[in-house]
Amino acid sequence: MNVVKDIISSVKKRFNGLAKRQRQSFPAIMYLAAMNNFLEEKAKCGIYSLKKRNARNVWYGEVSSMHQAYILLVSLPDVLSCNITLRYSADDLFYNATILDTYDLELTNRCIRKRSCATIALREENKTLFQIKLSIRTDI
Repeated sequence: MNVVKDIISSVKKRFNGLAKRQRQSFPAIMYLAAMNNFLEEKAKCGIYSLKKRNARNVWYGEVSSMHQAYILLVSLPDVLSCNITLRYSADDLFYNATILDTYDLELTNRCIRKRSCATIALREENKTLFQIKLSIRTDI
């Protein structure tokens, strides 16, 4: 009899865990759709040079400075400039914003192979859901 109870309890735990993950992912799907629509509009208008390649939730683009990357971060849906925090780590710069109390949006400035890059990443519990990879032009 204990074996049957153990099997039933394990099935209930798995079902409850699956239902909880599905409830949490619904706002993420809605927010990702809003971000994709926003970036498509900005790319069509020519405000930012953004392109979506084969990856599902990765956009690529080019900006003239880190300031322009920050303006893109602030202009994203549901981002409030008063909630953005700044921190340094060695030569890296990180801007963090909390969105909808569950997601973290982070703008990172790094140098990769003598090229300056900025990455905007949307994360939920250390899982990256969305990225915007920007290269910073230095020829200006």
